[in-house]
Amino acid sequence: MTLPKAVRLLIDEQFWNDFKTYLINYKNSQSGVRGKMSYAKRFYHTLERKDASSLITLTPDVKSYIMRAIAALSKSGECMIVGSL
Repeated sequence: MTLPKAVRLLIDEQFWNDFKTYLINYKNSQSGVRGKMSYAKRFYHTLERKDASSLITLTPDVKSYIMRAIAALSKSGECMIVGSL
């Protein structure tokens, strides 16, 4: 389950631009940046809600990639919610 598109768009575009810059600066490939951006946007709510139950039904490979995208988001300093997890 992901947040509705209208809700995801409420997050400031600068937020996602800064995250993309972070990924590029840490030598992610172009496809890696696209993938992490996509998963981070779709599963940002796991950090926001502190609930990863939406990942349960996914395959281990997909879960792993999503978790890497979310970890990169939290490391980028753009996600202040992580400090309370």
